[in-house]
Amino acid sequence: MGSTGLARQVSCSFVIKSDWSLDGDLDEFFQIFDDPLSLTSWWAPVFMRGEMLAIGQENKVGLTARFYTKGLLPHTFQFSARIDKIDETGVMRI
Repeated sequence: MGSTGLARQVSCSFVIKSDWSLDGDLDEFFQIFDDPLSLTSWWAPVFMRGEMLAIGQENKVGLTARFYTKGLLPHTFQFSARIDKIDETGVMRI
């Protein structure tokens, strides 16, 4: 059979678990989460767009943002990040 010239678009879902230890003040991280669009200015080669989905509670738990990113491969990705927990030592689970 010959090719019809139509590309088939495939979509899939997967989960990525990543543990990071970052030096910084909690307020610095909150500034980034308060304005996900700022990621596009300081890491423009990767973060193409950011969008706030939910502002969360006063302590930022529940804050949710969606990001559109690209990497070295010819693919783009979108993902959502949500602050699930912040403990008394400043450890965040996103």
